[in-house]
Order: sequence, then structure tokens, then C-alpha cells
Amino acid sequence: MEDSDWRSANFRQKLVSQIEEAMRKAGVAHTKTSKEMENHVFMKAKTRDEYLSLVARLIIHFRDIHNKKSLASVSGKEPLFFVPFLCRDASPQGLFSLRRQV
Repeated sequence: MEDSDWRSANFRQKLVSQIEEAMRKAGVAHTKTSKEMENHVFMKAKTRDEYLSLVARLIIHFRDIHNKKSLASVSGKEPLFFVPFLCRDASPQGLFSLRRQV
């Protein structure tokens, strides 16, 4: 029954692991550890729902960072990938003629 209690060490550790994974995927340096962040949220929350909501917002924040970084790296490659499709002639001569027109 300990796992179902939001205040239990096992329940909290599962959420620490999820926060840590989200932080790792975001790939940015942080001044606090996942345990410190979870503890801050835990101390702030008055109910199980509030606790889970705050943890979810934290994880979503890190996922947003990860997604923005992923989009930035992809968008940097897209123009090169799509150039042949934008040209009338995908041959090297067609690419050069497009450059001269621009």
C-alpha cells in the first residue's frame, strides 16, 4: 500500500526518476538535481493532485525544452533538404541557376 501514498519514498522516487529522465533528454545544465526539484514541489504541494500537477508541469517544461532544441536542429537542416524540391530542375545546373535568380 506504500506505493499508492503520494508521500511515500517509493512513490516520490518514481517521480524523481521521471523528472531526471526529462532533464536528461532536455540536455541542458541545471543548478538543481531532480531530487531537489521534486523535494521543492513536494514541500509546496498540499494535496496529491497538486503534487502530481506540479511534477507534471515540471516534466512538460523539460520536454518543451527538448522539443524546441529538436526543432531548432531539424529546421537548420530542412532548407538544404528541400532545395531540390523547390527547384524546377534538381540538377546541379538548376541549383546554380536558382542561386543566380535569387
